[in-house]
Amino acid sequence: MHYVWKHKLFALKPLQTTDGQPTEIIDPGLANMHAGPDFFNAKIKINDVIWVGNIEIHQQTSDWFRHNHHLDPAYDSVILHVASDIDATPTRSNGEVIPQMELHYPPYLLKNYEELIRADRYPACFRIIPQLPSFLLQLELNVLDARSTLTDNESTLKSRMFQLRSFLALSEDEDLEPVVPESIPSVLLNYDDVLDKALTNNSFAQNIRRRQLEADYEVAKAKGDLREITLYAQVGFTGTNNELNTVYHNLKDNQIVEVGFKIPILDWGKRRGKVKIAKSNRDVVESRLRQETMNFNQDLFILVEQFNNQQMQLQIANEADKIAEKRYNTNVETFMIGKISTLDLNDSQLKKDEARQKHINELYAYWSYYYQIRSLTLWDFTDNTGIDADFEKIIKQ
Repeated sequence: MHYVWKHKLFALKPLQTTDGQPTEIIDPGLANMHAGPDFFNAKIKINDVIWVGNIEIHQQTSDWFRHNHHLDPAYDSVILHVASDIDATPTRSNGEVIPQMELHYPPYLLKNYEELIRADRYPACFRIIPQLPSFLLQLELNVLDARSTLTDNESTLKSRMFQLRSFLALSEDEDLEPVVPESIPSVLLNYDDVLDKALTNNSFAQNIRRRQLEADYEVAKAKGDLREITLYAQVGFTGTNNELNTVYHNLKDNQIVEVGFKIPILDWGKRRGKVKIAKSNRDVVESRLRQETMNFNQDLFILVEQFNNQQMQLQIANEADKIAEKRYNTNVETFMIGKISTLDLNDSQLKKDEARQKHINELYAYWSYYYQIRSLTLWDFTDNTGIDADFEKIIKQ
């Protein structure tokens, strides 16, 4: 009974006291090798109340009275009496009733325990586990694989931490401890609202408008050139001589002043061709702008849908992580009583690690989508405020 209690080899079904109160064994305590209760400093929960104290174990409840524990104040600190045969109600020296739990275990546990006690070879379980050599080799392989994986992950962690310090402009002496958040903000985004914020705050809309105005300007400029009138003026003197260097020495009184303007009468369709080219270029620009706008809206719609769906994916991954953790802990206890093989235990550990990794990956995807949307809209949807800043004020500070 002491061995079963110490290693929690009892049934994994919900436990309860003899009077029906739900009971959970958080810590079985430390075995006492001297006089007094069997286990010290145990931690249990009875009906949602946590108790810390000592545990006494007997085959029959009547042994409590047979050993005169009901008269010994040293046993008043017992918070739970455990027995396989309930035939009495234990009490303290002041007559107060002590909570009691009936504990049973499979018969093969007693057989295995007696085999371990009688064993004269090492390891003591060589008869209980015929496939022990293969089992030990498998464990050694698992240890080597775990060490290899640990080395790779440690190297990757150091590299990522170095990149993070560089990004944050921190020295190598700064210690950073990544913490996985236990909760996320519950935000459900509306596409129309996100699109409105993006078109208002993102430079994409201004860029589209600028390129549209530039195309319209080229068309208007080409149309204006159809009726171009050039005004000109000319002032000069004339002179003649036999030699070039003396032409302007003795100028005649012949000053030339000319003012006029040019009006195109016939250009063989050159200007109208420029107008058509400008309009054609504007059509091409408008087509590109429509396509870019559609792509922007579509990408934003997909991003919003992915973010909204990611919350459910993250919730599922979180539940799977908890279930895999519970399954692994259960299999560890089941493995200790010989009900499952090491392969089953390794499988549960692998599934636990995979579920944990998937949970972290889904959490990363959630925040990645969230900050992409923040970057496109310059809006904090958690606090429902803009994330713009007065840079001139910041620089002055």
